[in-house]
Amino acid sequence: MADAVKNRSQKTLSDLKDYLRIPQSDTSDDAVLSDALEAAKEDADAYLNNPFEDEDGNDQSIPSKVEMGVMVWAATIAFREQPELQSKAGEYDESFRLPTKGQHETQKKYWGDKRIHPGGWG
Repeated sequence: MADAVKNRSQKTLSDLKDYLRIPQSDTSDDAVLSDALEAAKEDADAYLNNPFEDEDGNDQSIPSKVEMGVMVWAATIAFREQPELQSKAGEYDESFRLPTKGQHETQKKYWGDKRIHPGGWG
C-alpha cells in the first residue's frame, strides 16, 4: 500500500484547527485532532493506493483536492470521536457550521479521480 499522503501531506494540526476555526491557543482537543488527522491521512492512502510519483519514480506533491479531502475526513473523524467538538468548531463565528461527510462521499468527491489499483473500500 502506498503511504504518500501520510508521509508527504502538508496538512498539520495547525491547519486542521484553522479549518475548524478553533483558536491555536486552545490545546484542549489537540490529541483527538492530531489522531484524527493521522487517521484521515492513512485512510486516504488505503483508499487511493497512489504513490504520487512520476514515471521515473520521483515524488510529486499531494494534490490540493486530496489534501482538502484529508481535512474534511479528519474533521468528521474528530467529530465522531468527540461529538462536543462539533459545537466548539466555529464557536467564534456563528455563521460557521461544518457539515460532516460520510466516508464514501468524501472518497468519491475528493479522492475518486486520484485512485490507483482499487484495493480498499468500494
